Amino acid sequence: ECRRHDRDETMISLASIETARRKAGISAEVLASEAQISVRTYYRYVVGELSTPEWRIGVLEAALRRLQKRAPAGFHARAVRLVLQAIAGALALDAGEDLTARDVLETNGSRLTGPAERWRAIARLRREAVYLAHTVLGIAQADLARALALTPAAITIACRAIEAARDPEEPTYDTALAARIDRITLAMGEHV
Repeated sequence: ECRRHDRDETMISLASIETARRKAGISAEVLASEAQISVRTYYRYVVGELSTPEWRIGVLEAALRRLQKRAPAGFHARAVRLVLQAIAGALALDAGEDLTARDVLETNGSRLTGPAERWRAIARLRREAVYLAHTVLGIAQADLARALALTPAAITIACRAIEAARDPEEPTYDTALAARIDRITLAMGEHV
């Protein structure tokens, strides 16, 4: 009974660390590196695959505090996150699927459930949200990375994937993306 209570407390601590990490716009890779563990091990702790020693919780909390002091997210990162949520919500509605903005912006695949087709649709919408925020609204890739708690390389890869899908010889996807951009721009008003 005592071990179960300790495990429940550990999971609560890990959940609070994960929530604070995301809120601060710190990627799991950066936190894991600061705590001197692999990102895979960090995620295995978070989802409960590995038992997390109490001392490791302390190390993760200390690493998170150090990272928060170095680069506080501030207003700008929260504003970027809000813009991404608006775009992701609009894309989810436009896709006509039973998705929310949170589903679209979720970057930890272990939290997504359902068939692989759903995951692929969610990943495509997330890439499109990042691409639209960067190209249409001019939000810097580094700011997008902080807002989504991803690495800048992940944002670059997402944008390049959309660019690669835009084939001038087969304009079907390009036409659909342009129509989505028009609908979102119209929904957000003339300020875009």
